[in-house]
Amino acid sequence: MRMLVSRALGILEALRRREATEFTVDEQMELLNLRLVNVCSSDDYGKMRNAVRDFSVLSQKVRSMARELDTSSGPMSSGFRRWKKSELVKARELYKSVLARLEDAAGKKAAIEALVYNSASGFYVSLALEGRRTISDMNSWKQRFGSEELGAFINRMHAMRNSMELSVLGASSLVDQFMSPRPGMIKPELRPSAIIASQSGVDAERFEEMFALAPQTHGMEAYPEEDELLVSTYLSSATGGQEHLASRYSTAHSNLFGYGLGTGNAELKALALTDTPMEQQGEMVDRMRWLKEIVVLPDENDIAWLARSPYTVLEVKSRYEELVSAVVALGHQENSDIRTACAIMAGSALSVDVLTRKFDALVGQLRYVFDAAYVAAAMLASGPLDPDEAMHVFKEAVGVVSRANFFDDAGEVENLALLIVNRYGTDAQAIRQPPPRFFAEQPLPEQPSQEDERRRQMTPWYYWYYWHNRYYGRPMYRYYRTHPGHMHTVPHFG
Repeated sequence: MRMLVSRALGILEALRRREATEFTVDEQMELLNLRLVNVCSSDDYGKMRNAVRDFSVLSQKVRSMARELDTSSGPMSSGFRRWKKSELVKARELYKSVLARLEDAAGKKAAIEALVYNSASGFYVSLALEGRRTISDMNSWKQRFGSEELGAFINRMHAMRNSMELSVLGASSLVDQFMSPRPGMIKPELRPSAIIASQSGVDAERFEEMFALAPQTHGMEAYPEEDELLVSTYLSSATGGQEHLASRYSTAHSNLFGYGLGTGNAELKALALTDTPMEQQGEMVDRMRWLKEIVVLPDENDIAWLARSPYTVLEVKSRYEELVSAVVALGHQENSDIRTACAIMAGSALSVDVLTRKFDALVGQLRYVFDAAYVAAAMLASGPLDPDEAMHVFKEAVGVVSRANFFDDAGEVENLALLIVNRYGTDAQAIRQPPPRFFAEQPLPEQPSQEDERRRQMTPWYYWYYWHNRYYGRPMYRYYRTHPGHMHTVPHFG
């Protein structure tokens, strides 16, 4: 039987603390094959101990030789030895050889100190570097995957990291291709859009097609290029050709102005309607009108995603007010950032109590990472990840962006990482198809009721866009795939 994550975590934690622990030969072999531990026989252990027997003598000798050699460049007082040039060269060569022996002995000494004897196998075992990384992974995900097989869990973590790396590599390639004919555009304007497009499986050709479409859409003629990039990002991940999307966008834009919703950034609200089926646009516009009238939001554009939440307008109003009261009760002073954060969370499928708990835990960890920590915490709290899981993925995303050198200013890294956290999968290269979810949010019933199905189809998975120092959400619908091999929740565009 394969080892479970919970069992492996107990063994590796004991090795990390260098505590005596027993585990079977099969468990030891599995950990060794996964490169999580190093194994040493009793004979090799004895040889290593003999090799470090003279460690203290070598250490004292190196100190003495270093002090003696340091006098060669000092003042020529009576207390210092006078070196001849030939003697000095020989002394330095001898010092280097003794120092090399000391360094080798120090490495073996550290390895010996890390070894723990496993009486069940008769071998000495120590924690490998990959094992330390795996401990961090398991501590973050043990609540969700503690009963999973260890090998499957490690493959899951590798898939997550590979997906992030592929997304950043794809975004970097898209930036290079897109900027080649546009030397006047700067990379920081393009990188957020490139990350989103890459994660959506959008290639450079599709993105160019939608960028060419943006100036032709109603209301975008006078907008700068960075705003056109936002429109291109939305449209490139929507299904349909140029004429189809342009028609739907222009219709949505006209409807908004016709119903008095054209104030603020009308293009954002129009984009939120573009991938909505035409027969539902009237209902969505009515929801926007009611939200604008009865819910006092810090930014009118918040109605763009709240209108697509799985709640009635009155439920949205109630949830928003409850969240503001709950967050203020935690000791946070009410301001525009707090209200924006609560507006983001009000459209989430999670309960108010769960959102408040997750938000409070995340704010403390993000306070010195983002200027608007409340907004970032609300984004992460609205997703299905627990705070520890969300922060683990966020740190991994920061590492991926940094290692790829996909930034000009350090302030870009966290913003790009936050976009990566909110959506990632195992097949980020699928052209114009949503990558599969890293995990199913919750097990689905075999025969869901009509009400469950209606709620599930309206439950948003927020996909966030960084634009003008502000995050805007475009919820993604979930749907069932009827094939028995695909009975899990996946995000779907349009």
